[in-house]
Amino acid sequence: KLKTSTIVGVLISIVTVVITIVAIQAFKVKREFVVLFNNHLNFCFLVDDRYTLEIKDTEFTYVGGKNSGVIKLVKGGIDPKIKRQKLNGFVGAYKKEKNLRYFEYKLNENYILTDSFIHAEKSPVNLVPYREDCSKIKNNFKKHNEIF
Repeated sequence: KLKTSTIVGVLISIVTVVITIVAIQAFKVKREFVVLFNNHLNFCFLVDDRYTLEIKDTEFTYVGGKNSGVIKLVKGGIDPKIKRQKLNGFVGAYKKEKNLRYFEYKLNENYILTDSFIHAEKSPVNLVPYREDCSKIKNNFKKHNEIF
């Protein structure tokens, strides 16, 4: 007969080995990043290489796996019908309908960013703009692309 302590010891060893392998694999993956920024409207995005981008004059599409989103620069204000909340340093709004996530970020009195994100799988997640940390992000990541 196997003793309980032996079984527990074997299970702990197996779990430890699995966690170690997963952690090593996670840290082995080197990601490339690009900073999308707009100095005039004071925002940026940090985008890793899991996403493919299609950038146009006032919008960009990002796709990662089965997930995709469209971020648009829109003249106007936040939709008053959507619940407002603080989103990553921005006055913003958020609503969710099944697999669609819709975000609005107030840039100034005249412009907002909108993000329509189809959330079909867990990862990668939607892109989120930054405001306060843009200079730090631009210093840490050397590949930059001005948008809008």
